[in-house]
Amino acid sequence: MEIRILGVPVFEGCNIRGVEKGPKALRESDVFDALKNNFNVEYQEDIDMLVSEEDKMFDADKSVKYYDTLLDMNTKLCKVVYENTSKGYLSIILGGDHSYAVGSIAGTSMALNHNLGVVWLDAHSDINTPITSPSKNFHGMPLATSMYVGPKEMRSIGVDKRKVKPTDSFLVGVRSMDPGEVEFKDNQELNHYTVAFIRNRGTEIVANEIVSTLNKNGIDNIHLSVDLDVFSTDVTTAFNCHEPDGILLDEGVLFIKTLFASGRVKSMDFAEYNPDLDVDGSGLRVA
Repeated sequence: MEIRILGVPVFEGCNIRGVEKGPKALRESDVFDALKNNFNVEYQEDIDMLVSEEDKMFDADKSVKYYDTLLDMNTKLCKVVYENTSKGYLSIILGGDHSYAVGSIAGTSMALNHNLGVVWLDAHSDINTPITSPSKNFHGMPLATSMYVGPKEMRSIGVDKRKVKPTDSFLVGVRSMDPGEVEFKDNQELNHYTVAFIRNRGTEIVANEIVSTLNKNGIDNIHLSVDLDVFSTDVTTAFNCHEPDGILLDEGVLFIKTLFASGRVKSMDFAEYNPDLDVDGSGLRVA
């Protein structure tokens, strides 16, 4: 397997500084040394970010902070991931906040003729829209945007069509949703696996059931999107948005291992790691 690792030093999606340092900190640690023992690993350049000015965050769009910066970033990322996936490489995209998932999902989906399921490991569902979002922070909107619900230019990155169907999208470990997100989930029939359900059913069983559901839907490929805040704060607090009752490290490892064992994972996000909050190094140990 050929692996390409690239970073997206973005904070504009959450509007909290520090998280943009994540890709550099992960790359400069020994996180990926184990991969090099078994795979051909290449580091690609981080996505070049436009300079953002706080007093102009709503200049491009009154309903999304830093819209022009995030549109430019996701457009660039989509192109890189598309090229990687088209060549059969596995892309591991390091964040930065979760707003970059629009570009990673778009690039993977386009390269695979839109035959793609998305497994979303996160404390939050990120299916807000500019209308439903209380904060107007785009890191709460990327999954909905990938389903072609959201800002026209952003949802049309790469090609003007839906990148993943709601029925092929899986919320895993999500435990905090805004009212508009709950309505969206129910109306669109998204698959939702709570932490309590996963523990009762069994982590490995749930992962295999997701693969089975995708198989029934005729979907052969998975984009795995991991937000560090899916984990319990007993595991690490090196992320911005803390929610109680997260998954444990061994649960997350088993779930991810099971998905990769299916052979279907073609790209992966590792988002929302904030080195400024990693006072004990637990965030790097989780990675």
